[in-house]
Amino acid sequence: MANKNFKLILKEHLSSSTIHGLSKIDKSSTIFTRVMWIIFFLIAIAFCSFMVIKNITNFLKYETTTKIETKYEISPVFPSVTVCNVNFFTSDYAIEYFTNRSNIYSNPLKKHQLSINEIYSNPDYHKNIDKFGDHFEKLFISCLFNSKSCDNASFWKFYNSHLFGNCFQFNTDSKDLLTNSIPGFSNGLQIVLNVSVPRELSHLNHRRGAVVFIHNHTEIPSNFLMAPVGFETFISVSRVFIKKIKKPYTDCDGDTDNPDAFDSEIFKFIHSKGFKYSQRFCMSVCLQKFLLERCNCLSSFYPLIEQNVQVCSNFIHLIECARSNRYEFSSNSEISGSCLAMCPLECESSRLEKTYSMVDFLNQEWEEIVQHFFNETGLEERKLKEEILSINIFYEDLDYTLISERESFNLISLISNLGGIAGLFLGASFLSLLEFVELFVNFIILWTKKLSKGDKIVEIKKKNQNFG
Repeated sequence: MANKNFKLILKEHLSSSTIHGLSKIDKSSTIFTRVMWIIFFLIAIAFCSFMVIKNITNFLKYETTTKIETKYEISPVFPSVTVCNVNFFTSDYAIEYFTNRSNIYSNPLKKHQLSINEIYSNPDYHKNIDKFGDHFEKLFISCLFNSKSCDNASFWKFYNSHLFGNCFQFNTDSKDLLTNSIPGFSNGLQIVLNVSVPRELSHLNHRRGAVVFIHNHTEIPSNFLMAPVGFETFISVSRVFIKKIKKPYTDCDGDTDNPDAFDSEIFKFIHSKGFKYSQRFCMSVCLQKFLLERCNCLSSFYPLIEQNVQVCSNFIHLIECARSNRYEFSSNSEISGSCLAMCPLECESSRLEKTYSMVDFLNQEWEEIVQHFFNETGLEERKLKEEILSINIFYEDLDYTLISERESFNLISLISNLGGIAGLFLGASFLSLLEFVELFVNFIILWTKKLSKGDKIVEIKKKNQNFG
């Protein structure tokens, strides 16, 4: 009776199923048609299974589609600019310091850097580090931004670079950022600099010119351009913004602008200092902490993350310690990997792409005119072409490039595809699944009743035996 009930329930389910083929198998009048429907139904299941597996596999690849857009902004924020003399030592104070010390280093190509390291390693001179280089009035001859004067020191902020000494930063106040509404070099930042070096200090460095960092106002200056003396350097800037989607689609880790998003000591340290986070900067900080732990000093080639800590300078044992440990850091995947684990990759980033060109700034006639002007101000006659340069920094245009990513095959696409495949091969829908749930529930109920009835029969037999 139980077997008959099971067969009856299954037969009723097949005859009323919305899945194509099942009802035909049940209602076939001949063996031939029934076998035919069974074969075609199995073939449909095979094709359906293959397509389902294929789509799930494609979904688990987590591929992305990149979209590149050009968008226009009416008045974008002008980038921050950091300007330095390429020569660290230019002042009378530096002349006094280097008196009778011109031959202290045998290698002339290393003389400039070793002298810088010596200053950083001596606490007495380190506290007066700003006295060795240019002051604002000496470095800046003229400054225009948006065709308005900016040669007042209030437009610029002093910044000490561990490589170039006294530098000055433009447009770094996050509360009062300057914008630029007209592209072109005549509406950007135009500066003329005096990068002269006293004759007494000219032996320290073979380079002449200026160093220019163009960066975001929350970033520490890192990548720089050189502007040579005697030339006018034009630097056109364009903006690129990148938005990635987080894991598992890409390697980026999510919202790195939130200081509480990741439980990483270095990640929190960078945010606590108010710096713009990036994985590259984080790795530099991690390397500095590694050198600080191993050598008790910081490398002058990376951001100085701590104050009042000696630089790995001209002390032989510190130089060798820093060099060997930098090599170990880069070659040992376990050490660098531990840093990488503490430095999540940002999903949103931006970069400033720069294109520069140069023209001759002072021909002979202009040099005579400018020389005459300087003579009128009481300055001695000099070779201005070897001391003066011009830099123009401007937006090429006001639009920017946005590179964004999205899922090539997301969960909604997967569900839609699976529904289409099931409907194409089997005529099934989501509600067809409920038919199998109903069949399963009916089987459970019938099985439960069978067991309950069996228990009652056993109990009656036991009572009869006891009565007998």
